[in-house]
Amino acid sequence: MHPVIAVVGAQKITYRATPAVAVTDAEQIGSILPSRPEELPPARLEQIFRIARHRYVWGQIGKRST
Repeated sequence: MHPVIAVVGAQKITYRATPAVAVTDAEQIGSILPSRPEELPPARLEQIFRIARHRYVWGQIGKRST
């Protein structure tokens, strides 16, 4: 697996050590991902994309269900 972290809104990314994952800003993610090997079947990628493109999903991160 080849994990990538895309940081949104950062003006600068500073490393204290070489990260174990690729770290980029959100503007560069489109140029990084096509060069990475596919790890998931296309149907699973489509499912993840369908969920991830909704703002509601990201707004729920860190919220606790009661």
